[in-house]
Amino acid sequence: MSLSERALEILDRYNKTEDVIETTKKFVYEMLGPTPDRGDMLYRYEHSIRVAENGRMIAIAENLPVTDTVVACLLHDVGY
Repeated sequence: MSLSERALEILDRYNKTEDVIETTKKFVYEMLGPTPDRGDMLYRYEHSIRVAENGRMIAIAENLPVTDTVVACLLHDVGY
């Protein structure tokens, strides 16, 4: 399965930075931005931020890798 051209263009801009979590937030924001065919997805972005914060707390409490957990939580709806 291949990614759409739009997703590949966005991904190319965000895969070379140091702060993985902040980069992922920006990537998700852009991926979930409004488009003519699906409208405003800001609520989905805000939901992903809340999920990531909950994931961070769980990762800390359960001694899981925080960065990996937060990134996974941020990306969980990116293909919505």
